[in-house]
Amino acid sequence: GLDEQASRRDVESAFRRQALQWHPDRHPGNAAVARAGFERLSRAKEVLLDNGLRKAALGSDSSNEDIDITEVRNLRQIRSHG
Repeated sequence: GLDEQASRRDVESAFRRQALQWHPDRHPGNAAVARAGFERLSRAKEVLLDNGLRKAALGSDSSNEDIDITEVRNLRQIRSHG
């Protein structure tokens, strides 16, 4: 999976794999679920690509309400396939 030192390329690759799971075609009749999942995933990507936000998130700085620590950690747990 992604570690704390994951490169921009690693983060973007993991994001693309996960984004496929949240595509509306995979959630027929429930676009709201797909949209919510994609928005959480997008926020996690944004945090991981911003060095300042990444340090705050990975340091468990839960005082920053703009960072969803759970989503960041979920993205970090993505396993690389291939």
